[in-house]
Amino acid sequence: MSERRRTILIVDDNESLSRQLSVFLEGRGFSVRAVRSGEESLVVCSSSRIDIVLLDQQLPDGEGSRFCTPISERTEGAKVIFITAYPSMENVLKALRSGAYDYLAKPFEFEELEIIIERALKIMELERMATLQTYRADKEREEAVFIGGDGGLEEIEKLMKIAASATAPVLITGETGTGKNLVAKAIHHASHLHTAGFVSVNCTTLPEHLFEAELFGYERGAFTGAIAPKRGLFEVADGGCLFLDEIGCIPYTLQSKLLSSIEDGTIRRVGGVADRRVEVRIIAATNLDIEHAIKEGRFREDLYYRLNVIRIHIPPLRDHREDIPALCSYFLRRILPNEDLSISSEELNKLQSYMWPGNIRELGNVIERAVLHRKGAEVRPSIFIDWSTQSPGMGKSISFTPEEDRLLPVMPMVEMERRLIRAALEIEKGNYTRSARQLGISLSTFKRKVKKYGLGRGGS
Repeated sequence: MSERRRTILIVDDNESLSRQLSVFLEGRGFSVRAVRSGEESLVVCSSSRIDIVLLDQQLPDGEGSRFCTPISERTEGAKVIFITAYPSMENVLKALRSGAYDYLAKPFEFEELEIIIERALKIMELERMATLQTYRADKEREEAVFIGGDGGLEEIEKLMKIAASATAPVLITGETGTGKNLVAKAIHHASHLHTAGFVSVNCTTLPEHLFEAELFGYERGAFTGAIAPKRGLFEVADGGCLFLDEIGCIPYTLQSKLLSSIEDGTIRRVGGVADRRVEVRIIAATNLDIEHAIKEGRFREDLYYRLNVIRIHIPPLRDHREDIPALCSYFLRRILPNEDLSISSEELNKLQSYMWPGNIRELGNVIERAVLHRKGAEVRPSIFIDWSTQSPGMGKSISFTPEEDRLLPVMPMVEMERRLIRAALEIEKGNYTRSARQLGISLSTFKRKVKKYGLGRGGS
């Protein structure tokens, strides 16, 4: 697709000058329109896309400065260049206060005007990029909110609010696809640092030999190929937030330097001799059993305690399947916001019966595929589920006696959960891994629930 030609509107009753300017600017690749009065300029700006307005001071229907504000209101980000034959400070200030970007005194060189126009267009592009970044940040903030849903994640929402009100490090744990990055963004956007940068790095994507240089930067000549100094991610995130996704992949030999930087608020570039102060809020995430990694000597215990000031564990989707209807509605709105799409109750029941090994990410992908292949307004995501990933016997080995079954409709949920966990332990002869698999929950979640209900050794 070819780039749109920039359009310049000349507002001047001097037909000779307008004609000369038009020839010159069209020769520079611009699309040019010319009118003789302020009122005509408002008509054009209301009906056409204008990038630059060359506005003369003296017009048949009034001073040009009187039209600066209404022109700006009718154009999205267009720059008004005020042209005056009477360049007094009073006239210039009046135009600038009315919204003009710059001014030019008659007579002027066309090349001088071209420089001002090019500068104005660069400013417009920077403003457009800033607007786009703000829009993206707002969208990320909106998208991050959905992780709370309407189901069983109230505790996570409470912890997110605590994390947003503080500056302490946050450690987010959970399986792949549970939305750890969305929680991190939600915390950042709800914090007092929301206007500062959010720098994210997935530690699994960095080659081991480049970890230190990427995080802390390097000086010229620090290694072969370092022909110029470079800021690391800590410096880039200075004043904002650095999100270290999958932090368990950081090399053990580098973890002590990372710990020192977090504690002292200083970094030293590779090949450097001086420390540099940085103010960075650290949010880390991992899908590892981090405590197990510590026992195996793959993760430093002191770094773990420094990061684990605020701990947020996101359960797998199979542990809060009551949120699936709300999540489906969110994905439908995000994919096609202007379409009235729906998922039937039967479809939702099928989705809630699935174990979702890929968690929320998998659900989002399934919904997107279903939307793309839909017929009409009804969406059928279940046909895109890979049912082969679900164990055929999962959830079918546990049963209650007829007396217990009769009581199920009025049994409190916590009591039902306690009985299910106890039954699983009995069936699997106390094996936690197989019991968790029977119930379709993660091992870490199963262990927490066993502890919660006192069903371990010595428990009832």
